Amino acid sequence: MRERLELQEQARQDLEANIEERTFELQVTLRELEEKNRELEQLNMEDALTKTKNRRYFDKKLLMDIRRSRREQTPLAIIMLDIDHFKAINDTYGHLTGDQTIQSAADVIKQHLKRPLDEVARYGGEEFVVLLPNTPLAGALEIAEQIRKAAENTDIIVAGTTIKFTLSAGVYSAIAEDINNPSLFTDYADKALYHAKQTGRNRVVSYPLPD
Repeated sequence: MRERLELQEQARQDLEANIEERTFELQVTLRELEEKNRELEQLNMEDALTKTKNRRYFDKKLLMDIRRSRREQTPLAIIMLDIDHFKAINDTYGHLTGDQTIQSAADVIKQHLKRPLDEVARYGGEEFVVLLPNTPLAGALEIAEQIRKAAENTDIIVAGTTIKFTLSAGVYSAIAEDINNPSLFTDYADKALYHAKQTGRNRVVSYPLPD
């Protein structure tokens, strides 16, 4: 009888130990899974070439920032930036150098964003977009001008050849009124960028456009 009780006790302890071990393994697996999901989420939000945020992330962030702007009645600024004569860089030096130019432009922009909520995303091709919450037009113009000057003074050295590039920028800032029309901000900044391109490049222009 005593022997049987001892065997039962041993079996119970073995089972408990087994359950503890399995539970621990499951917790480790779940933690690894959570980390993988976070990494995947990061990849889904990130542009592979520049390590800035991608267009998909930007569209979501713009909507959030517009809602905050309207709720708090604070200005939201947006800067659209484009590498000047990018096709000529690509055609003359090749796609690898073109990619390096895009990376350099992204690095220059990132260096000038100081606050945690300021964000840069690759908008497409050689175009970038910067979101600056709680920033009036004068502040956004100043940042855009700093980025433009820094780009102008940046050298890219490829196989012993020094390449220079410039950026044009369009800036718009306002307190959001219509949260159902987020593209209004990008449209106005884009109009200003187009004007900067048309009037000589390597310039910063704001919307409403100058007369």
